[in-house]
Amino acid sequence: MPMKSGASLHRSDLQGINTGLCIVTDLPSLPTNLPLSSSHDPWLVSLSIVIAMAASYVALDLIGRVWRDEGPHRRWWLIGGATAMGAGIWSMHFIGMLAFQLPVPIRYDVRTVALSMAAAILASGIALSTLGYREISPLTLLRGSVTMGLGIVAMHYTGMAAIRSAAITTYRPWIVALSVVVAIGVSFVGLWIASFLRDQSGEVPPKKKFIGAIVLGCAIPSMHYTAMFAASFLPDHSMQTPQTSGLDISLLGGVAITTGTFILLGLAIMAAYVNRQHQALQATENRYQTLYDSSSDAVMLLNDNGFFDCNPATLAAFGCASREELYTKQPS
Repeated sequence: MPMKSGASLHRSDLQGINTGLCIVTDLPSLPTNLPLSSSHDPWLVSLSIVIAMAASYVALDLIGRVWRDEGPHRRWWLIGGATAMGAGIWSMHFIGMLAFQLPVPIRYDVRTVALSMAAAILASGIALSTLGYREISPLTLLRGSVTMGLGIVAMHYTGMAAIRSAAITTYRPWIVALSVVVAIGVSFVGLWIASFLRDQSGEVPPKKKFIGAIVLGCAIPSMHYTAMFAASFLPDHSMQTPQTSGLDISLLGGVAITTGTFILLGLAIMAAYVNRQHQALQATENRYQTLYDSSSDAVMLLNDNGFFDCNPATLAAFGCASREELYTKQPS
C-alpha cells in the first residue's frame, strides 16, 4: 500500500495491513503543566548545615557578652550577635538554594535578595534583645521566638520571590503553614538554649556552646527544607528567552558562602581579641590587688564622698577587724 504523502494515517488506512512499518504522525499532545523535576546536592546541603552551626556558635558567644557587659559596648555586642545569626541564616538559605537544582536556569533579583538579608538580621536583633535580661519570663521568650520565626519566614519567602527563571513557583498552603510553625518552634528552641546554657555570670561555657551550636545548626535548616518541600515549579512557556538580568545562582551561592564566612570569621576574631584584652586587664587588676592586699604600708582609698576602702595593713594599724568598723571611726 503506498504511503499517503503530506497526510497522517487513519484507521481506514490501516485495514488489511498485517505486517510492515507503520508511521503515525498525529501523536497526542503531552501535558505541559507538570511540575519540573528537582533535586538537592547532598554536599551543599551539608555545607548549609555547617554554616548554620558556625553562625549559631558565634551568636551564642556574642550574646554571652551582652549579658556580661553593662557598659556602652553592650549595644555593639548585640548588633554583632544579630549580624552573625542573621547573616548565617541568610547564607544557609542561599547555599541551600545553590544545592537546589532545576532543569532551567535560575537567576536572582539583587534588591530583593538584599531585602531578605536585612529581614534576617533585623529579626535576629529583635529576638536576641529579649535575651539581654538576667531573668527571662516564658512570655518574653515566646514573644522573641515569634518575632525571630516570622523574620526567618520573611527572609525565606522574600528570597524565593527574588527568583527569576522560566518557571512559575506555586506553594501548597498547608506545608507553608507548617514551615511557619517550624520556624517559630526552631526559634523558641534556639532562644531557650541560649538562655538555659548560660551560667551565673552570663557566660555560656565552651562545651555547652558547642552542643547548643550543633542543635541550632541542625534545627535552623529544617525550616528552609520544609518550606522548599512546599514549593512546586511549573514551566512558564510564555517566557521565550532566558532571563539575563539578576545574579546567577552559582554566583549568588558563592557570594553567600563568602559573605557568611567573612562575617562569622570577622566577628569571631573580634570576640577573641576582646577576650584577650579582657583577660590581660583582669590579670593586671589581680596583680595590683595582690600588691594592695599584701603591702605592709597602710593604704586608704578615697573618693568624693570620703573613705571607701583600705588594705589589711590599715585595719591592723587602727586596730579594727573590718572595714565597716574602721568606717564608723571616721569623723562625721
